[in-house]
Amino acid sequence: MELLRGQSLEEALRKGYRFSPKQVLALGRQVARGLGAAHARGIVHRDIKPANIWIESDKGRPKILDFGLAATAGPVDTLSRRGAVVGTPGYLSPEQACDEPVDDRSDIYSLGIVMYEMCCGMLPFRHSSVAMMLIAIATHAPRSLNEFCEHVPDELSELIDRMLSKEPKDRPRDADALTEELKRIANAAESTGTENEVNETATPFVIDVVDENTPRATVVPRKRQSSTPMIVAVAAGLMLVIGVLAFALLRPGNRQPAQTVAPAPVPVAEKPKPVNVTAALLSPLRIESIVPESERFGAGNPVLIKFRLVNTATSKQDDPSVQVANVPIAAVVKVFLTPSRSGAERPAPMFPMRIAGSRIPRPGKNLDFFARFETTEIVPDDYKVSFRVMTTSDQVASEAETRIGIDADYSSGPLSGFQKITTRTGGGADTTVARGQASAAGESDSLSVQQSSNKDGALKYAMLQFDLNSVKQSLPRIRDAVVSLAVKGGVQAKLELRLYALDATHQAPWTDSGGEALVWDKTPLTQGLNKAKYLCSATIDNSNGQLAGKGSDNVRFFGNELDAYLKSLSSNQVTFVIVSQSKHEQEIIFHSKESQQIESVPTLHLKSDA
Repeated sequence: MELLRGQSLEEALRKGYRFSPKQVLALGRQVARGLGAAHARGIVHRDIKPANIWIESDKGRPKILDFGLAATAGPVDTLSRRGAVVGTPGYLSPEQACDEPVDDRSDIYSLGIVMYEMCCGMLPFRHSSVAMMLIAIATHAPRSLNEFCEHVPDELSELIDRMLSKEPKDRPRDADALTEELKRIANAAESTGTENEVNETATPFVIDVVDENTPRATVVPRKRQSSTPMIVAVAAGLMLVIGVLAFALLRPGNRQPAQTVAPAPVPVAEKPKPVNVTAALLSPLRIESIVPESERFGAGNPVLIKFRLVNTATSKQDDPSVQVANVPIAAVVKVFLTPSRSGAERPAPMFPMRIAGSRIPRPGKNLDFFARFETTEIVPDDYKVSFRVMTTSDQVASEAETRIGIDADYSSGPLSGFQKITTRTGGGADTTVARGQASAAGESDSLSVQQSSNKDGALKYAMLQFDLNSVKQSLPRIRDAVVSLAVKGGVQAKLELRLYALDATHQAPWTDSGGEALVWDKTPLTQGLNKAKYLCSATIDNSNGQLAGKGSDNVRFFGNELDAYLKSLSSNQVTFVIVSQSKHEQEIIFHSKESQQIESVPTLHLKSDA
């Protein structure tokens, strides 16, 4: 292998070296030329990052290293099984993050990340987990450099924005086109003297740029000679020329009256007039095809909504893609949330999406975006979600909306503010019914749930009956409900448990023992769960037996369907059925109402609106 002297770009960034825009342009141009040569041979690098860019110490030329992940253009899974991540997460293109086919524009995206990091010293997306990083790459729009880095020229910032477009078609056409754009920006900056330099914090870092059409000269060392004879000869020659010219000009007959010659006017390039971006100018931009990832989201989980920005202009005069083409930030898309209860609108907790004029689609075309925001600080409720195309001065150009629900997450933490009803309360009851079992099990101090992997093996359901007489009047005002149990022992595994409710025709009260006691043949479930309504599920991890005796309500069922079911209930009692969706040859055991641990009795927690 070739012996290289110098350091990688990663080392320079780690040392805190700050690159000037001129150096960023120079490196980007050289690397783009190298990628162009690889792409011309059908090779996609797929792992462009600072560690794979080496800066030679003697010539200052960058070299692209490590083609170990390179492949001929095609799907990601030509080298790996489907679903594998190929490349370094922080520098992956969206198509790599989504495990989609890649082409040479994937390398352009990764180079855009490198140039972004050189400009500001950090990656556009920073997450501690690979999963969150992949989500951000696929769905988030990076913050433009000219919003927070004053030294970065607008043209360079806008080019990097295009390199980081989610859609490959919106990036520079290929590496050669990128090289030309970088060269144009560098030449323009040099000719206007607007090269914004940065004070370096390390030894000066030279990045050399050789013109594409000029071969690098070969330097041949030669013996050093004295320069004195040469200096004398040049001086004598100059004196001779000056004397001849003076004689010719002063000779009689050659004298002419002095004339004043005005210098030719130098054309001054007119600066483009600033565009006043108004709501009317942006009004042809409409938001369509709003598709939430789900109708309901659990509190603490991110909301992800896909939408489309469409240019509906019908003429060049009202086409914003023409009128604001040169405006760095021409439009802003903001998202607002309005809860159904309070009606007070608030901005969604996310960065507004800033759109450069050069990115606005042509008439009849569109751009797809993803809006993503966290729900940690959002009160669970049903929300109207408003998408607005706005000017930078907050004038609304167009608007569209959709609806989502955010459900409370009661999987852990205290259940404060809830009224509690246990299976001990009033006419409450609980029991286990097992396939083929003829005797009642309602007086046992435990409940069992099991589904054998054997078709004819053990099948056990836990039945819970709650007496609602004490809360019947407030049922229509229920806001949140939770059904909880406590693990007593049993199978050590991860399990998915499901909560069902018997429909209205099978809500007759029953008892733990005696003539009204439930046994398998008396339940409506002997032929399956088609007579029960599915409400919600809970996933528990008892793989090491860690849940047994470690909590009074460590298994919780909650969700919008459970809330809605109880709101519409007209009966004085409600019967829930707990079923194991996971198949095991051992049962999971819970405390029943006969348990000596009163705090571990099955409980229905209710919270109502005032």
